[in-house]
Formats: sequence, C-alpha cells, structure tokens
Amino acid sequence: MIPEQFRETSEVELSITLPNGSLIILKGAKDSDCRRGPALDGIALDEMQDWDIDIFDTIFRPLLAAKHGEGIFGGTKKRGSWFASEWQRVKKGEVPDSEAFHFRSTDNPLIPSAEWKTIHDSLKLKGKNKIWLDEYVADPNQEDDEDSSLKFQEFRRAIHVVSPFAIPEDYRRFRGMDWGLDHPSACLWASVSLDGAVYIHDEYRRSGLNAELTTGSILRQTKTAIEATALDGECWCRESDGSCVANRLSAAGIGRLVRGRKENKSHGGANVVKTYLRPVTLKPKLFIFSTCVMLIEELETLTWDTRNNDDLTDALRYLLVFLSTLDWSNPIDKPKIFAPYEINLLSRFKTENGLWNEESGYLA
Repeated sequence: MIPEQFRETSEVELSITLPNGSLIILKGAKDSDCRRGPALDGIALDEMQDWDIDIFDTIFRPLLAAKHGEGIFGGTKKRGSWFASEWQRVKKGEVPDSEAFHFRSTDNPLIPSAEWKTIHDSLKLKGKNKIWLDEYVADPNQEDDEDSSLKFQEFRRAIHVVSPFAIPEDYRRFRGMDWGLDHPSACLWASVSLDGAVYIHDEYRRSGLNAELTTGSILRQTKTAIEATALDGECWCRESDGSCVANRLSAAGIGRLVRGRKENKSHGGANVVKTYLRPVTLKPKLFIFSTCVMLIEELETLTWDTRNNDDLTDALRYLLVFLSTLDWSNPIDKPKIFAPYEINLLSRFKTENGLWNEESGYLA
C-alpha cells in the first residue's frame, strides 16, 4: 500500500520506516520485546480472547498513555472470555472514548459465499457445527448460559484461567489420566492448595503410543513427586495375557494409581467438575494455567453428545472425583524414608511409591 520510494522495509525486524521517522512494526505476542519499549502513537492487538485479562492495563496502556495513543483490539467471541465481557461494556457505553464493532467471518467480501457454504456443510457433516457458531458467525450479543448443549456451561476464561505462577512447595501434587491407543491418551498435572483449590498447570495428549511409551512421555513431563494418579477405570480390565493397562503403566513407572469413575447416565462425574467450577455458595475451586490451551478449548466446546475429543476433560473428571474424596482439613504425612533394598525388591517399591531418588539410593 505504501509506494517503495516512501518506505524502508526490514524483513528481519518486520518493520517499515517512513520518511518522517515513524515506524510501523509487527511483533508476536510471545516476544518479550513487545511488552516493553518507547511510548506508542497507536497499537493493534489481535486474538485478544486468548490474552491474559490484565495485559492491556499493565503493559500496553502505559505505552499509549504518554502520547494519548489509540488502540484497536480484535478477537473472536469466546465463551466466558474477558474480551467478550469488555466488548459488552464498550457496547453499553461503560468505557469512555471507545466503540465496539461486530463482523462475522461471512461478511468478508473477498471470500465467495459458496466457500462459506462448503465450510458450513463440512463442519455439520463432522458433527462440529458448534465451531461454526462459535468461530465463524459468533454473535457477542447472544448469552451463552442458555446453551444447554454445552457440558460445562459453568466454565469461564475470565474466572477459571490464570497466569502461570511458581507453585508453593506445600501444595499437594496429583495427576489425572485417560488412557487411549486408537484415541489420544491424556494426562493433567494438578497442584492442590491447603484449602483444596485445584490448579491444573500442565497437560499432555497424544495417540498411537503403547503403555510403556506413554508412561515414558508422562514421566519426562513430570517435574515433581506425585501423590497419586487417577486413571480411567477401564484400564483395570484384563487382557488376553491376563494383565491390564493399569499394570503395564504401573510397571513402567507410574506411581500410585487410583481407579477413576466411568461416566454413567446420572453424569455424577460431570457434576463433580461443575461443582468445582461453580460451587453453590463458595468461590470456584478449579483454576487452569493459561498454557493448558487444549484443556481450555475442550471445556469451552464440549457438548453432551460429544463422543470424541473429550480425553482431557475425562482425565479432569477422574482427577476431581478422586480429589473430592480426600480430607483437606488434615495435613499430609511426611514421606517415609526406606533404606536401600535388593534389586529384586526395587521394582516393587518403585511401582508402589513412585519416588525413587537415584542420587541418594533411597525410596522416599
């Protein structure tokens, strides 16, 4: 758009310098440089529904304040996101000197209507019409609480998604796991505060690996000792060799395994998740690090009739049902320390405890 004689372009810096010294710069949100720098005349931020709730007020607004710069903030309505709430405030006139606009993807005049029809038909055929409604023609004026097809209507990004932080050492550590071979195996890492608030801080989802390879991947991703792992109850079903997936995972190094509850017609497990998201009287007790993008997406899009792509929420259900049975009023006992044992006993203790310290030669 800018004639060559009036601009100097840097492909490396992704910048354009104009004759008057002004700079137009493109930066990625994960680049730390975009969070600091000189005062700005203006800024445009995209995909704001995926940004932390306070990132504008704490980082970008100060950069604009010195020059009274303007901002353009774009994104997609995402159920429960702070961006959707802020859009509503602007629309109602509650934010001075601001205007709110809404355009559907299908309003784009450069894309033929036949292409939109092809996309819509394809999504409907795959049972993913929810994506069409949420992404392509999302209406920010429509309330979501009435959408009874969503399994976890209680989930809200603005409430339940938090920025990563250093987890205190006195938090108890657990995992929730859903096993799969033809469908993905999923695992969630949780830290629980002294009052029982659950923080999901890491996630794993991958298909096509056997029990041993899956265990290896999970153990490499595990940074601290785990008290227990809540596992899909069907993993205790005996196979042709008389063993079961639970035994294979345990022998490969997954520590204490507890049997997760399979969902039934009463949906008791889903109700437990709901009570963690929105208790009747107390504050929410489930929080998810913003880095767990796959779990967040599942919670936002999962419907009651979904038969696939629910692996992480299944792992979450097994985990929370187990945690709901624990007594958080009593502190955990300190781990016992065992003297070294003969090699033929080592595997059994590693399986039962899962806390072998290779450097000291002791089981904790």
